[in-house]
Amino acid sequence: MDPISKQEERANNERFLKLLLANQRRIYALIAMLLPRAVDVDDVMQETLLTMFRKFYDFEQDTDFAAWAFRIARYKVMEHRRKDANRQIQFSTEALDMILSRAEAVIKGTDDRIEALQNCVTRLRKRDRDLIKMRYEQDAKTSGLARHLGEPTDRIYKTMARIHNWLQECVRRTLAEWEVAG
Repeated sequence: MDPISKQEERANNERFLKLLLANQRRIYALIAMLLPRAVDVDDVMQETLLTMFRKFYDFEQDTDFAAWAFRIARYKVMEHRRKDANRQIQFSTEALDMILSRAEAVIKGTDDRIEALQNCVTRLRKRDRDLIKMRYEQDAKTSGLARHLGEPTDRIYKTMARIHNWLQECVRRTLAEWEVAG
């Protein structure tokens, strides 16, 4: 194996970090779905990340990073289960595989819903988009929004309900369109 330059190593580490940061929550969520105790989830996550970093040179750049990470996480969960075999609750390998495949689908579906929601938010009228940003990005309470905007609180509640309903329908339509476009 040819030694790589510091520049190549740095570029490889940066690629890894970008991919990891984009997928870290999904990996953690997958592990959390498979292990009941938070301390175990944290331990397995740490082992998974360490293994991913060590094996990143094996990762094929044009493939699905999340799928690769999920495989490593699954092996780390299985390894943890073998070491911790005297626990009361133990799923069979088949049950764990079923949970894992469902978890991957749920995580993928969540990613699609988030992307659709982001798409729909950009299509809101500016005033509605500003309300959503104030409410959720700045964590403003509805009563505080009403005071800030000089409007009755019940009008803000009705406006937020209308925006939520529109966003919900927009996300549903967007996901259906994406599924048809396939």
